[in-house]
Amino acid sequence: MTLAATVQSTQFRLARHYFEKIKRGNAAIQRRGVSSAFWLNQVDLDWQQIERWQQWAVSGMKHDPARARLCVSIALENYYLLRARLPNAVYLHWYEQALEAARSWNDSYSLCRLLYRLAESYSSMTEDLASAERYAQELAELARADGDLSNLGRALSVLGAVESTRGNYDQAETILKEALEHLENCNASEIEKAKVRLWMGRIAVFRGNYALGYTEHMFYLYAYEAIKDELAVAGILPSISGICLYLGNKAEAVQHATNAVDYGRRLGLRRQLPVSLICLAHAEKAMGQLDEARLHYAEALNTGKSLVNPSSVINTYYGWAQACFLAGDAEQALERLEEGLALAHQHRFPFRICEVACDKAMIHATRHELKAAADCLSEAIKQAQHLGTARYWVMVTSAIAVVAEQSGYYQAAAGWAGRVLGRPELIDVMGLFAKSCQNLEAELGRNLYHKLTDAGREQTPDEFANDALNWLDRMAAQVQVT
Repeated sequence: MTLAATVQSTQFRLARHYFEKIKRGNAAIQRRGVSSAFWLNQVDLDWQQIERWQQWAVSGMKHDPARARLCVSIALENYYLLRARLPNAVYLHWYEQALEAARSWNDSYSLCRLLYRLAESYSSMTEDLASAERYAQELAELARADGDLSNLGRALSVLGAVESTRGNYDQAETILKEALEHLENCNASEIEKAKVRLWMGRIAVFRGNYALGYTEHMFYLYAYEAIKDELAVAGILPSISGICLYLGNKAEAVQHATNAVDYGRRLGLRRQLPVSLICLAHAEKAMGQLDEARLHYAEALNTGKSLVNPSSVINTYYGWAQACFLAGDAEQALERLEEGLALAHQHRFPFRICEVACDKAMIHATRHELKAAADCLSEAIKQAQHLGTARYWVMVTSAIAVVAEQSGYYQAAAGWAGRVLGRPELIDVMGLFAKSCQNLEAELGRNLYHKLTDAGREQTPDEFANDALNWLDRMAAQVQVT
C-alpha cells in the first residue's frame, strides 16, 4: 500500500470514528435512558473534530464517491441531532452540501430525500419560502416523472405549507388535500399523513376554527407518540398548548407546555426549548401567574433569541408585554411591543404586525395617548385587510372598541363591540375589551348599550375595513382639533 493510500485509509477511519459518535448522539436524542446524556455530551466534546471531518468529506465529494457518500450519510442518518443542535444556517448548509454530493454521483434516492428535507426545513425554520418552494418543486417534478406518489405527496405538502405561510389559505388547502390524496393512495404511513393534516390544522387555527385545529394537531401528536418519536412530540406540544388557550382550556395548556419544557431540558433541545418556554409563559400568563410568565419569557429570549425563528421572537415580546401590562407596568409593556413591532416590520410578518399594533393601540388608549392609539389602529386595520381572515378582523374590531371607549366615543364603541361579542375568535388576554364593555354598559345604561351592540351584530365582516378606516379618520380629525 502506498503512503498516499495509507493516509487516505487512516483519514476514512478517523472520519467514520467521529461520524459514529454523531449517529449514537442522534439515536440518543430520540430515546430515554442513562446513555442519552453521555452520548450528547460526547458529541459536544468532539464537535470540533466532527466539523473538521465533515469538511474533509465535503472537500473530496466531487472526485471521490466514498467521500460523497459520507457527506450524504452525515445529513440523512443524523437528522434529529443536526436539527436539534446546529444553528439554522449551519444545518441548512450541511444539507445543501449533501445535496450537491448526491447530484455529483447521480444518487437519485438520496437526492429525493435531501430535497424533501431541505424543502421542509426552509419552510419551517426560515422566512426563505422561495428556497422551500424551489426544492419542493424540483422534488415534485422528479416524482411526477417517476410516478412516485409518495414523494409527490411529500413535495405537495411542503408547497401547501408555503402557501399557508404566505396567507394564501384557499390555495394552500387545495394543495394539501391533493397531497393527502396521493399519500392515501400509496398507503403512506400515518406519519406522512399526520404532517399534511398538521398544516390543515394550522389553516383551521388561522381561520378561527380552533376545535378543528385541535383535532388535527392531536392526530399528529398521537401518530408520533405511537412510534415514540420524542423530538416530534416535543415539537408539537407548544402549538397544542396555544390552541388550548384559544379554546379556554388553560390548565391543559399549562400541562402541554410544561411537558414540552421538560422534553426540551431532558433531551438538550437548544432550539426547541425557547419555543416551549414561550408557550409555558403564555399559559402561565393566562392563569394569572405573571411573575412566572415574565421569568420564562426572559429565559426564552436569553437562551434562544439566535436559535428560534423571528416570528417566535416577536411572539415572545408580544406575550411578555401583555404580562407586564397585567402586572401594572404599562411603560415596559410598550417597550416590549415596540421591539416586537420593529422585528415584525423587518421580517414582513403581517399577522404579527396586526397583533402587536392592536395591543399597542389599546395600551396607548388607556394612557389617553389617542394620536398614538389611532396610528397603531390604522396600521392594524391595513394588515387585517391583507390577511382577510375572521381572526384578525375580530382582533382589530375589539381593539377599536377599546380605543373608542377610552376616548369617550361610547355609542360608537358599543357598536364596534357588538360586532365581535360572542365571536369564537375573540381573544381578550389583557381583559381590556371586557372592561370596556362593562364601562360602556355603565355609561350608556343597560337598554341603550344592548340596543347599540345588537345593531353592531348585524354588520358583516365585509363592511369591516371601510367602516373602520372611515371611523378612524373621523376620530383622528377630532383628536387633531382637540
